[in-house]
Amino acid sequence: SKNSLTVGSANLNWLDNFSVSAIPNTYSSIGPTDDGRIKPDLVSDGTLLETATSAHPEAYTLVSGTSMAAPAVSGGLLQLQEYSLGLGLPALSAASLKGLALHTSTGIGAPGPEVETGWGAFNALNAVHFLQQQAFASKLEEGLLQEGEELRYTIEARENQVLKISLSWTDPPGEAKRSKANEPTPVLVNDLDIRLYKDGQEYKPWIIRLTDPSANAEKGDNRVDPYEQIEVNSAQGTNELVIKHKGSLTGQQQAFSLLISGARFSDCELEKPQALQLNGMDSEQLSLSWADSGADRYRIGFRQLGEDWHYVDSEENTYRFENLSLGGFYEFQVYGTCGLAF
Repeated sequence: SKNSLTVGSANLNWLDNFSVSAIPNTYSSIGPTDDGRIKPDLVSDGTLLETATSAHPEAYTLVSGTSMAAPAVSGGLLQLQEYSLGLGLPALSAASLKGLALHTSTGIGAPGPEVETGWGAFNALNAVHFLQQQAFASKLEEGLLQEGEELRYTIEARENQVLKISLSWTDPPGEAKRSKANEPTPVLVNDLDIRLYKDGQEYKPWIIRLTDPSANAEKGDNRVDPYEQIEVNSAQGTNELVIKHKGSLTGQQQAFSLLISGARFSDCELEKPQALQLNGMDSEQLSLSWADSGADRYRIGFRQLGEDWHYVDSEENTYRFENLSLGGFYEFQVYGTCGLAF
């Protein structure tokens, strides 16, 4: 299945630095497919997870399997869709949601995809951060490539960050054929391509060599997957991204989802707000102001001593509080933020 999100099961151990070690479970199938597609797409923890059981209405048990790993990813993707809508973004297409999961997965072992674990371990928190940083350091764009068209984008890569670019699409169905073992002919119908150019250097996406699938992933021309990813460690400055296709396009066009991280999409600056000042301290109409730090918006925290923090948002460098207790002792915080959310 070329468009589905295939989830493998592994025993995952998340480390303090947010990296992960993984031991793929022996019952979980590995790739690649006969034509060299990367499967599984990613892995999730499927080892001894607590779940409800039919033994009793209130009974629980520990179960291992891909039947545990895949639902965990499905539930995480549903929450990401809900979170995206809460940010005011349109509903993510299947290609966008799959692309988001693969783009933000945590790599395991060698750089690039692997035949046992795909693009890595599903990481919903990374995906949340990607969505939060849209219009600042990340970008998710759904577009349409027409027959014979080349799309070009100028990308400003950030200093000391990995520039990562993914292209995801739902490929049209191919011709039904009788199954034939070890058939290497690609089943991809619309073969889209991404290339990155900087200072005369061409950067290609990750691929797995069908002739030696157990070897580390390489950079090359991907002719089999409906998902391509380019990673560049030293892309600081101006880069040009090109999206095009091989041959002809079934339907004369192909919808796609483009995901970019590690780039600059805003002049917003993450600097600590300065010169905080309280006004109206002799009344219940207390206001807080500060010097504009160049952030997109601000988050203000406040609490009465000994109580929980409360947070409000402001696009201005001032905020007026309502219904504070006169004579109470309060603490205040101000954060400058860039992107869509806090």
